[in-house]
Amino acid sequence: MFWALSESYREKLVFNFKEQSLALLKEEIKKKYDVIHAVSITYAYSEEVRQAVAYEDRQALAKIIDPMQATFARLSPYKRYSFHFITHDGRSLYRSYDKEVFGQDLTGHHLVRQAMETRASVQGMDVGGFGTFYRLITIEPIWEEEELIGFIAVSQGIRRLIISLGSHGFNYGFFPLDKNLKKDPVYSLDKRDYFRNNPLKDLVLYPSDAEKNYLKENSHYVFLHTVKRDDGLPLAFHAISVTKENFNESLWQQQKQFLFVIFLAFASVMLTGAIYLKRLQSNVSSPLKTMTDTIDEIIHTEDYSKRMHLQMDDEFGRLSDYFNHLINNTEGLLYKLKYQQEAIDSTLIVSRTDPYGTIIYVNQQFCNISGYTQDELVGQPHNIVRHPNMPPSTFREVWQTILAKKTWSGEIQNRKKDGSDYFVHSHIIPILNKNNEIIEFMSIREDITMMVHLRESLKKSRDSERKEKRAAEKANLAKSEFLSSMSHELRTPLNAIIGFGQLLQISQLGEKQSKQVGNILSSSQHLLQLINDILEFAKLDAGKLSLSLEPIALMPVLDEVIQITEPQSKDYQVRVEVSHSDIDYLLIGDLVRLKQVLLNLVTNGIKYNRPGGFVNIHFDEINRQNKSYLRLCVKDNGVGISEENLKYLFEPFQRLGHENSNIEGTGIGLNITRSLVEKMNGWMEVESNENMGSTFKVFLPMTETKSIQNTDDENEQSSIEIQPIPTQDTNDLKVLYVEDNQDNRLLMSDIMDSFGGVQLTLALTAEEGLKLAQKVRPKIILMDINLPGMDGHEALPFYKALPELIEAETRFFAISANVLEEQVSLAMSAGFEDYYTKPIDIEKLASLINSIKQKN
Repeated sequence: MFWALSESYREKLVFNFKEQSLALLKEEIKKKYDVIHAVSITYAYSEEVRQAVAYEDRQALAKIIDPMQATFARLSPYKRYSFHFITHDGRSLYRSYDKEVFGQDLTGHHLVRQAMETRASVQGMDVGGFGTFYRLITIEPIWEEEELIGFIAVSQGIRRLIISLGSHGFNYGFFPLDKNLKKDPVYSLDKRDYFRNNPLKDLVLYPSDAEKNYLKENSHYVFLHTVKRDDGLPLAFHAISVTKENFNESLWQQQKQFLFVIFLAFASVMLTGAIYLKRLQSNVSSPLKTMTDTIDEIIHTEDYSKRMHLQMDDEFGRLSDYFNHLINNTEGLLYKLKYQQEAIDSTLIVSRTDPYGTIIYVNQQFCNISGYTQDELVGQPHNIVRHPNMPPSTFREVWQTILAKKTWSGEIQNRKKDGSDYFVHSHIIPILNKNNEIIEFMSIREDITMMVHLRESLKKSRDSERKEKRAAEKANLAKSEFLSSMSHELRTPLNAIIGFGQLLQISQLGEKQSKQVGNILSSSQHLLQLINDILEFAKLDAGKLSLSLEPIALMPVLDEVIQITEPQSKDYQVRVEVSHSDIDYLLIGDLVRLKQVLLNLVTNGIKYNRPGGFVNIHFDEINRQNKSYLRLCVKDNGVGISEENLKYLFEPFQRLGHENSNIEGTGIGLNITRSLVEKMNGWMEVESNENMGSTFKVFLPMTETKSIQNTDDENEQSSIEIQPIPTQDTNDLKVLYVEDNQDNRLLMSDIMDSFGGVQLTLALTAEEGLKLAQKVRPKIILMDINLPGMDGHEALPFYKALPELIEAETRFFAISANVLEEQVSLAMSAGFEDYYTKPIDIEKLASLINSIKQKN
């Protein structure tokens, strides 16, 4: 009858039998561990044992252990105890079973090594005790206060397991690793005497047997329990065997119990069924018919408002309630889907195709935008609306993506039935069945035609703006080049005019002629100032003006400004006042540009004033947004500015009604001034009333130090007086001047004649100058930058390479009407020692001639 059971059930019974036998084995092993663990703890906490271990006193340990070994054997069911005391570093101290062994290194034993590493109790099965057989071992650490001084190992054999398991009808065998074999691991029965007649003595086990429920060995069933090593491989096997007759008998008893339970259950069911059958016949048929009729009506009419009405207080009543609740949810879901579909159809373009791209459905929005009807679209390939401008690579990418069962998203240009184009943002989604196979594709598109056209329009607009910007940049560059060229062309004749005027001024002239020369120089200087203002404005407008911001003491700058404007203030009969202070303020700015700002404001205060008027300069410190600023005010009581004109004050070339007056100006000074202040991280404010005067306020950042103590020492002013140097024929200073402009050549000749002691040689071109330089060997070469043929930059290396000039230690100076910073920097980087701008500063040139003349 047992073999009539199903294989799965039989395996279950076998598994249960195995679990019962192994549970019995584990229980027996646990009993032995508990006993030997109790023994090890008893000795580990014995004061006598601790002292003996601490001093490694083997005789004391023998006196303690030997009597107690017999006592434990008498008091417990386990007879042969083995005791082993071990030092804290893993050396054998005392063995109860082999007393002569002392000092043996035990660190190779895995349980000893584990106890040393964890410094805690360790239990396991390994070789130990008597001989080389496997035993149950427990190792307990021995502590002296908080210091580990050693270990006690207590072991027991496994004979008791044979007796205990035999009493339950089981045969027990222990299969350790056969260490005599060097190749594949093999496990054979323990060689101890009490296993000699074991029916499993010829059984050989392998590591793979650890995965099996049981083994059939001759007339026995064998159940295995694996003892594993640290690496997971079997260390040994516990084997429990039972004869096949006993095993089948046990299974049959379990089967009879199971069948009896089944019979009782079946009888109970049959009896209960008989009782309720009649009742069910009357109570089930009617509700089932009602339910069937309701479901059938819903299916055929698709009217989800139908409900099932069963007023029954039982399972059918609850089933009716659940059904109605499900129909309610279904009806709500259908309404939501309906409105969602309506929302999608009213805003988005929807289509579906079969796996090959043939259209099987389109919504009305698709028809509206494409111009095709549904009949014209359904059954056609989807490329009916493809625009020829779309690259084939896009559609190859689409098919690669959706055939990989992924959603493709992107922008597509389509073509309507009338040939016009439209743009959509498309999402193409593969629809899969339950087998993960593509059954169709759904495409959801949004019309983005207007957005694309707007984007193209913006792109064209940006392209146009970029072209306009490039044109403006070219225009600015052209303007800068024009102003630079104009500056050079204007400064060249001005150089001659001012130079000759200065020479006439220092010559013997009558009073009338001196006044006429003064007018010439005044008008020339005014014209030069106009040119400078226009160039300054151009540099600011082009963003080419660079500043060097550094700490500046205010009072020396103000003193210099007052000194420079003193002649003008006397001419206009205007008093210039400065509010002096014992403390001098330190601000951050560009020294040259700060002086330019103050000169412009003070000069305007003088020019736009009346005889007897004043210009007052005062200053103080203010705080804005936790930063300190110097407020510098230039106040006058001149003609003032009307409220209507104030808004035009800083516009370039605005004279505000003074165009036809005798007040000189260009109308760009204040624009330049405000730009310079802003470049120094400051700002300007203006207060003015017509016919009452104006106050210009300049705000500039201060240093952290803010001020320094003033002294009473006045700055000494020095000037260079141009005095003729006596002519010495043999020691005349040799100067070569390379200049193509005839007026400038004549001017330089007169200037050098006025100095005396100078031998001037003139050259029209750089090439001519090279020949003359070899003959004359000048000490100084003054070279114009803009020359016909080679210009000054190109010519300079050739001059410097001449041996004659190297021997003469010739010095090279540039002279040009080019005044832009980058032009000056270019000349200095080319190798000129200094740069003189036209009109030439005769005083500065005289200083150079005098210093070189004196050295020679």
